[in-house]
Amino acid sequence: MKNMTKSALVFALSCLMVVVSFFASAESSLADSARCYWMETYTGQYTWVDAPQGDIDKEECYTLDSCDGGLGASGGGCYKWATSPDAKRIPWEQCFWMETYTGQYTWVDAPQGDIDKEECYILDSCDGGLGASGGGCYKWAITADGPRIPWS
Repeated sequence: MKNMTKSALVFALSCLMVVVSFFASAESSLADSARCYWMETYTGQYTWVDAPQGDIDKEECYTLDSCDGGLGASGGGCYKWATSPDAKRIPWEQCFWMETYTGQYTWVDAPQGDIDKEECYILDSCDGGLGASGGGCYKWAITADGPRIPWS
């Protein structure tokens, strides 16, 4: 009976890991297809087009943005990170989770989806968070490979 219970728990845990990895990879693939867009102003149409700087990464796009929380290095231009010109902007800062199921221990989008900084802090068990995840490492950052943004 103990072996059957153990087997059932292992099976359930394996299924959960597969589901989490599916959602994490789906989120990552969407984020991987995102790029930087600029709101053009020269035609008077104010539509989103590819950033005139070319293929730039999310951190550079954030640095240029002057309209939605970026650092404003463009001196007034509006930039967004999105999957297409018409798509909703992907937030500059987001919650990342250190995945453990592949053994690579890399930062990926939090499997809980689009959660705010406070929820990310509550889940984090590795860098001053409240540890509600029971051991998971979470960070608030602009990109998965980027540095942590302090909780406070």
